[in-house]
Amino acid sequence: MPPAVRSRANSRCPQVLEDAVPTACIDGRTSRRARCHAYPVSDHDDVRARADAWQSAIQGRDVVAAQDLLHQDYALVLVVPAAVTVDREEWLRVLPDYVVHHYEVHEQFLHVGNDTACALTLATQHATVLGQDRSSRFILSDTWLRGDDGSWRVWRRHSTPTSPMQMPRG
Repeated sequence: MPPAVRSRANSRCPQVLEDAVPTACIDGRTSRRARCHAYPVSDHDDVRARADAWQSAIQGRDVVAAQDLLHQDYALVLVVPAAVTVDREEWLRVLPDYVVHHYEVHEQFLHVGNDTACALTLATQHATVLGQDRSSRFILSDTWLRGDDGSWRVWRRHSTPTSPMQMPRG
C-alpha cells in the first residue's frame, strides 16, 4: 500500500485509508475527509478550503457550519475605532443578523507552519450587522490552529476597517 498522505475525500478511490476524519465541506455538508493514495492536499490547501468554508458560512449566515470552523476560544478583535473583543458565543449569536451583500478579496497571503496558520487579507465588504452598515475595505488577520482531530479552526480574527466605524454588538 502507498504511504499515507493527507488527501481530498474521494469516494471513488478504491484505496481510501481507514483513518478518515469527519469534517465540513465548503458547501456546508458534513463529509469525511478521507486519506487516500491520490489527490494529496497540503496543509496550505486544507487551511484555504476551511477559510473558504468559513466565508461561505458567514455569507450564508450558517451558524451550524460556523460552529465547526471556529475554535472554542475564537474571538473577533478590533482596535479601530476602539478596542473591542467579540467572543465566540456573541459572534455566533450575531451571525444570523450579519447580512453580506458583497464581498471581494483583493489580496490574500497564507502562511502555514506546524499546527498554526496565519492568513492576511485585504477585502471589501458591503454588509449590515444588526441593521447597521458594516461596509468598508478591511485588513483581516486570521490565526488558524490545528486541533487534536486534525481539523483547522480559526482562533482569532483581527479586523481593521480602512475607514473608522462603530462595531455593532449583539
